[in-house]
Amino acid sequence: AVEFLSTIADEILLNDREILLRSDDSVADVFEQDFYMIRRSRGFSPLPIHVKNLSSKKILALGADLKNSFSVSDKQFVFTSPYIGDLSDLRSVAVLEESIDRMLNLFEIEPELIACDLHPNYESVKIAESIAEKKNVPLVKIQHHHAHIAACMAENNFAGDVIGVAFDGTGFGLDGSIWGGEIFAVKNLNFDRKFSISPFIHAGGDLATIESERIANSMLIDLFPNAEDISKKLGLNNFRAVKFLRDHNVNCVKSSSCGRLFDAVSAVLNVKRVSTFEGEAAIDLENIAEKSDLAYPKFSIDQTHDLFRWLVEKKLSGVDSKKLSYIFHQSLAEMIFEACLQIRSKSNIETVALSGGTFQNTLLLKLTKDLLESAGFRVLIHHLVPPNDGGISLGQIFLADRK
Repeated sequence: AVEFLSTIADEILLNDREILLRSDDSVADVFEQDFYMIRRSRGFSPLPIHVKNLSSKKILALGADLKNSFSVSDKQFVFTSPYIGDLSDLRSVAVLEESIDRMLNLFEIEPELIACDLHPNYESVKIAESIAEKKNVPLVKIQHHHAHIAACMAENNFAGDVIGVAFDGTGFGLDGSIWGGEIFAVKNLNFDRKFSISPFIHAGGDLATIESERIANSMLIDLFPNAEDISKKLGLNNFRAVKFLRDHNVNCVKSSSCGRLFDAVSAVLNVKRVSTFEGEAAIDLENIAEKSDLAYPKFSIDQTHDLFRWLVEKKLSGVDSKKLSYIFHQSLAEMIFEACLQIRSKSNIETVALSGGTFQNTLLLKLTKDLLESAGFRVLIHHLVPPNDGGISLGQIFLADRK
C-alpha cells in the first residue's frame, strides 16, 4: 500500500497483524431463486464440499491460472481455497504457494496425489510439478474442460454418464489448439469430444482478448472475400495488422473459444470493441440482449461461422444490435440443444452438465436449460463453486481420485 498508493493517498492506516490466509469478498448471482456462485471466497471458503463418490485418498489440486483457487481433499470432503486471482502476476503466484502451505497445515493434510491442468505453461502446473517432485507423489494432469464438467458433476454428487457442455474463454486442447466451446460425451468419467464451436484463427495473442475487434477481423477474413471493406463499414480497427499476422502466421493459433466468439460478436455489433477488464465485451453483450420477433434461420454447432456471417450481414443492413444480441444467445442455446439431442440418440445419456465461465451468463444458461428440460434432459448446473475457472480444482480432484 505504501509503495503503490502513497502518491495518491494523504494518509494510510496500517496494521501489523500478519495475514495468514488472504480472502477477497465473495461474489454470487441468483439463478431461478437459487444461489449461483461467481467467486467463492470470504464466508464460504474453506467450508468443505461433501462429495460422496470420493475415495479416502488425500489430493491437492492446483486449479487453473485465471481466477485461480486450489483445493485439498480428505476422505469425502473437499476444501477449496479462497480466490487467489490471475497467476500472470508474480505476487499472486507467491500468495498461491503460501496459501497451499497454510491450508495443508491447517487441515493436517499430507497429499498422496497432486492434480493440475494440462497446459504446459501454466504457473499452477509448474508449482504442481515442483510439489509432486518435492513430496515424491504422483502427478495427474487433467484436460481443462474435462475438469469443468467434473466440477459440476462433483458438486451435484453425480458420478454417472453425462453430456458435458464446457463453454469458456481458453483451455489447452488435446490437439494443441485453444479449446473453449466443447461438448463431450462423458462415460465412466472419460470424455469423448463430440462437438465444438467452429474453429477460427485467434490472431494477436493475449491482446486479442482485450481488443475484441481483432478476433472479429480475423473471422471476417475467413468468411468474406471483401473483408477489409466490411471491416471499415462496421467501424473496426486494426484490420491490416491482423491480416499481416495471419499472412505471416505470427502469434496465431486455432481456437474454438466461446468467449472469443462472444468478443467477436460484441465487436461487430458495436457493443464493446476494447475491454477494460476480463469478460467485459461478453457481459455488455448479455446486458443489451432482449427478445425479438425477428425471424432467423436455425444453425447447428458446426455452423458457428454461418451464424457469425448472418449477424454481420444483418448488422450491415441496419438491424438493431439489441435484437441481434438476443438472437445470438438464442441461436447458441439451440446449437447446444441440437448437439445434445444428437448425442443422446446414439448414447442414451439423459443428463447434461453445463459448466465454464460462459455460463456465468444467466441469459444463455436459462435459454439452454429450458430447451434441454423441455426435451426431458436432467440438467446439472453450479451452485457451490463457480462455473468459471474458480471451480476447476474441484473437478481436478474428482477426476484425479478416479485416475
